Amino acid sequence: MARAWRSGTSPGSGTGGSPWWPGRRAQHPLIREGYASACADLGLPTGPEYRIGPIEGSPSAEWFEELVGAVEAGDVRAALVHNDLDAVTLVGLLQARGLRVPEDLAVVTYDDEVAELSDVPLTAVAPPKRAVGAWAVDLMRRRLAEPEAPLAELLLRPELRVRASSGAAIG
Repeated sequence: MARAWRSGTSPGSGTGGSPWWPGRRAQHPLIREGYASACADLGLPTGPEYRIGPIEGSPSAEWFEELVGAVEAGDVRAALVHNDLDAVTLVGLLQARGLRVPEDLAVVTYDDEVAELSDVPLTAVAPPKRAVGAWAVDLMRRRLAEPEAPLAELLLRPELRVRASSGAAIG
């Protein structure tokens, strides 16, 4: 997440500020840690953290309205949105209110299923889904063959795909 935040901010860009993300993912401590790390590396102060949204399901119209209102007020300048469909919806609502991505709000999404199809192509954190699936099938096969085998842990890192929505220079 630190790399995603860094992709859209720089000390002189004015695109730092308060992050916004839905409050429904278990990884939030890691997201906050990445945000704090990126701000420290860039010499930016950490702003207040805005988290709203349901624990399960899709954000409501009120969620989107609250975020758009915070952007209009200048309180929020960057958002990490889970998932692509929510981020695409957000971009449309911002545009309908005359707000621009990334100039008024830098957006980074998580998933990268349809992120590049948005009106403004979305910078995305793309989990290695194929590798996760392949590893899960292999693990199942091994556990069926040898149920008493020791447990293993695997770390699969996502890829950051930088696009226009974060305001980062591509290339």
